[in-house]
Amino acid sequence: MEQTELLRDLVEELWERRSNNETILRLKAIYGDELHIERTSAPPTVWMRYYVTTAGDKLVKDLELLLIIAEEDRWIPSEFYRANTGRHVYIQVNPVTGERMLVDPVNQRACADYCDGWSCHLREQDWLVKGVSV
Repeated sequence: MEQTELLRDLVEELWERRSNNETILRLKAIYGDELHIERTSAPPTVWMRYYVTTAGDKLVKDLELLLIIAEEDRWIPSEFYRANTGRHVYIQVNPVTGERMLVDPVNQRACADYCDGWSCHLREQDWLVKGVSV
């Protein structure tokens, strides 16, 4: 199972900006788009959701990503949703045992590469500095 190091590093930097012990960080860009990051501890996962602003100032989910945090702090893309392509599941997790089964290795690798590229795009958009908490 492939991991994303670049997105992990960006999320960790963004996560430091939250106040108190919030489990969800909501950031808004000056142009209205929002980035939401949610962490859970059991099982250890990260949900990322990116919302775009429509002409009527309505937020529409454009992208959603589920990352499994595995041993040795490996962030592994498990599910991916994009408004124009739908939901894709690459890893299934047994709810009883927690065992992970890779069901789509080729596309899971492509998703990990996409995550690294997306992290660069988010950095270029300056979410670290210009993203305002909502």
